[in-house]
Order: sequence, then structure tokens, then C-alpha cells
Amino acid sequence: MIDPYRMIVVNIFISSLLGISFLIYCFVWPKKKFNFLAALILISLLPVISILRKGSYESGHLALHVNYTIEFYENLIAGNIFPQWADIGYGFPIHIFQYPLPYYAASIFHFIGFSFLNSVKLVLFFTYILSGITMYLWIKEEFGKIPGFVSAILYLFAPAHLVDMHFVVSLGESAVFAFIPLAFFSTKKFIETGKTVFFVLLSISVASLILTHPMVTIIIFYFLIVYALIIWFLKKKRKVKLIVYYFISILFGLMLSIFYWLPLISEEKYTMYTLTLPIPGFLTIKELLYSPALFGLLFQGNQGKSYNLIGYAHLILLFISIFFYLKKIFNTHEKIILLFFLGSFSILILLMLPISKPIWKLIPYINNIQSVARLLVPISFVTSAIAGIVVGKINKKWLIVLICIFTIYTTILNWGNRKMVPENRDIYVGYGEMYTEYYERDNPFYQKNYNFDGYILKRPSGKNIEIVTGKANLLEINRNPTKHEYIMQVKEATTFKENTFYFPGWTLMVNNKLHKINYQNLNNLGIITFDLNPGLYKTELIFNNTPVRSFSQSISIFTFILLTLCTIFTARQSVLISAKRFIKRTQLNVEKLSIKL
Repeated sequence: MIDPYRMIVVNIFISSLLGISFLIYCFVWPKKKFNFLAALILISLLPVISILRKGSYESGHLALHVNYTIEFYENLIAGNIFPQWADIGYGFPIHIFQYPLPYYAASIFHFIGFSFLNSVKLVLFFTYILSGITMYLWIKEEFGKIPGFVSAILYLFAPAHLVDMHFVVSLGESAVFAFIPLAFFSTKKFIETGKTVFFVLLSISVASLILTHPMVTIIIFYFLIVYALIIWFLKKKRKVKLIVYYFISILFGLMLSIFYWLPLISEEKYTMYTLTLPIPGFLTIKELLYSPALFGLLFQGNQGKSYNLIGYAHLILLFISIFFYLKKIFNTHEKIILLFFLGSFSILILLMLPISKPIWKLIPYINNIQSVARLLVPISFVTSAIAGIVVGKINKKWLIVLICIFTIYTTILNWGNRKMVPENRDIYVGYGEMYTEYYERDNPFYQKNYNFDGYILKRPSGKNIEIVTGKANLLEINRNPTKHEYIMQVKEATTFKENTFYFPGWTLMVNNKLHKINYQNLNNLGIITFDLNPGLYKTELIFNNTPVRSFSQSISIFTFILLTLCTIFTARQSVLISAKRFIKRTQLNVEKLSIKL
């Protein structure tokens, strides 16, 4: 265990050292241009230093995501490029429903040589830094370097961002911060330039959003489309084909990620998952404005409760933006963008309050968001963008520096978790389930007999297969998450229980012939059982794709190939154009030299 206050001292020392270095850089070498992006990357390291410490840390879901990463990686090494089944306990199809992109990233880190725990921590580390970079790039394109820098600072140090990374550790929710600004950046660049590279980037960013956190993406999508229409409307030359191509790019992003979202939508009906989701608990205005812990400076209480704050600097700049708007300081472009984000902020806040309960019942799939606190992700994005618009109208550099310092240092107590603990690998065994086991919602048999809380995740006695009745000899010859192979010498009629939950896709092959399985045995409801007569058998229990999964995976692969070819073609064209320009400049220089001679 590591004293949490020791990390606060480390944070104060490192941030002070970094601040002094910036002052020396600015005043000792004043002729040098300030590198905003490099400074931003250095500042973004401050809250992630604690993640690099050895061991695990107390949090909501860190162990859960490590466990899912282990199962995800085992699927990959078994040849399943689209993992679906987690072989935890009786097994469940968590990867059909759980966002996959963070686990692909964590699996790459593990393949390189990092432990599963460190791989998950590295995903948190790099997506945090990337979120600041993408926010800076987008706002810089809209309003300039200084507004981009300040917006990125507010985005990085938003309370919801820090709470997600250090306290809750919702891997997808933390990672999605990186892709929201990227989608807005690629939207702006494509509509302004029409270049193929931004068409591809937009498709990738949309797919990344969906594959990282689909529920947050549903909310963001509404605002992204409206933003695209605003940018198109503000152009002097409004080409209809440009906005058409924009929506085609969005379509490509949907097609690229269809391997995930189509099975999720179509096969969710075979589970109890959505039946367990009540309308999310709502928050009050007071809860959004102020934390009751340590004079408002700590975003997590002593009992592990996290406080859902908008952010103090964010609120101050929000009110300043309204004041500036009333004073008519902004130009037309800034005014329209500001009104859009103020409207977005108002809608998001409304959805977090009890008054919006009827709305949650109307919008499809929005109830899957589980907690209204997740809306703080787009709120952090919107308020950080508003801050950039405001800062663009502040001419005093000292005031801008003060805003950054205030934003950073009012969150310093939240730059790490409460304490580090040694990694306990036993905690990953049988950890976590999301009620995704097979369930027929309209079948009275299931409604009557299904025991919602009755299943344990750990297999009895650690056995993969058991004999219920009869007599037989068993030998397990191969097992991976989606294929279980046995040799069976059956001496008398025998009923076997293969300790795996049934879900559409599981098929049993006995001596290479399809064999009937039973998953409605009242004594083992949901678990695969089957009968065999005396004889020698090779049995294979295989988790195959359903038609929906096969179709969606084919579409994703086809789209990936298409976008790859498009990227190669664009890169080739760019190289050719650059080469022609170089040759032309060389010829002109030779001609000038010949004339002089």
C-alpha cells in the first residue's frame, strides 16, 4: 500500500518544476516560438504519472477490464479476430455486447510484452494524452492556437475525465474522450477542404467512437451532425455534393464498425441485459456544481463515492461566454458556434435532471447509458469548446495563464487514485458478468423458471464437463474460448453436462455430425447438456457465427479494405503531386542558374 498523500507531494513538485521550466523557456529564450502542442503533451503527463506506479489501484472496474482483456486476448490468439465469447465461469458472450476497441489496444500492448494489468493502464495513459492532442487540433482549426491550448487544458482536467481514469476506470468511457474531438476535427476539415484524407479520417473516427463507447456515441452523434450542417452553412460556397459525401463518410464509419453494433442490436433480445436496466438515477444542480469533499477540491468521498462535477473553470468560462455574447463581442462565425454549444450544454444538463424522465422513455437505446453521469463526457467536451471561444476574445496573456493555472491546480488532489495495492491475480478468476446469458423474453418457460441471481460464475470443482447420469471415460484434448474438444468412451447411455452457458452459435459435433443439445433442463437451466449412447466418440462444442455476425463481419472487412485502398491511392497521389512540384522547382532553379551564368 502506498500513502496517497505522498503522491500529492510528488504532483506538486513535478508540476512546479514543469511551470518553472516553461518560465525559463519563455523568458530566457524569448525569440523562440512557444510550442503549444509540446507544452500540452508535457502538462497532460501530470495526471497520468500515478498510473505508471507498480501494482493495481482501488477503483470501480479496473479488475473487471483486466479480466475482459485476458479473455479478449485468448480469443485473438485462438484465431478469433472478432472476439465474442468470454470463457469465464460458465462463459458468456460479453464481447458481443462490450465495446471492443480498448481491448484490441490492450491486447497489442500485451503482445508486445506488458502484463494484462499494465496493458489496460497503458490504454488509459495514451488515450488521456491523445484526448488533449485531438482537442487542441480541433479548436486550433476553429479559433487559433491559444484557444486550442486552453480548451485542451480544460478538457484534460475536467473532473469527469479524471474521475473516469482514476476512480471509476470505465475503460471505454475514459478512452472515448480521445475520439470525440477527432470526429469534430475531421468533420470541419472535410467540409472545408473536401479532401479524401479527411473523408477517411472521419470514417475512422466515427467507427472509433462506436467501438469505444456506443452509448456516449449516440449522444455525440446528434451534436456532430448539427455541427457539420452549421460548418457547411457558414461556407461561402455551399456545395450539396460535399454534404452528401460527408454523410457517405459517416456511413462508411458505420459499416466499418458494423461487426460490433449490428449483432449487439439484433442479439440483445436473447439476454436479460436490457431488462435489468432501470431509467438512470438523476442528479441535482447542486451535485453538478460543487463537491462536498475537502472544500470542493476532491471529486471522490471517503467511501468511494465519486462526485459528478461539471468543473469550476468550465462554469466560470461558460458564464463569461454568455456575458461576452450579450456584449456582442463575437463575430458571426463565433456567435453561431457558441449558440450551438450553449444549446448543446442546456440539452445535456436537462437530460441529467429528473424533469427529463419522460424523454428517456422516448429515445431508443438511450436507456442503455445506465447512468446520467455519463453525460458529463459530452458536457466536458462542450464546455471546453466554449472556453476556447471565450479565450479567443481575451487579449491579456496573464489572464489566460491564470485560467490555465486555476484549471490545473484546482484538480491536483484528483491526479491519482486513493492508494496502490499489489496486483492480486486471483481476483481475475470468475470476475464479472453482465446478464448476457441466454434468455427468451417472451417464453413463459424462462419467465417462470429463470433464477436471476442463481448462477455462480466459477465452474463446480473446476470441471469443464461432468457426467450427470450414466458411465463413461472422458479425455479433454483441446480447449480455447470457442472450441471444446473431447474424446469419450461411453459404456452406457450417458447424459453429459458441458459447463458452458448456451447462446445462439453453440453447436455440438459428434464424430463430425451435428448433434442435439439441451439447454432447458430445469436442474441445469441454460447450461449445455447432451445425451450419448454407448460407443467411442470425438465431440466438439464450437461457437460459430450466426448469420447476422457473419454478414456484419463481412461488411466490416470489405469496408476496411476499401478505406485502406482509398488511403493508399490518396497517399500515392500526394507523393506524385509532391514529386511533380519538386521537379518543377528544380527545373526553375536550373533555368535561373543558367540565365545567371
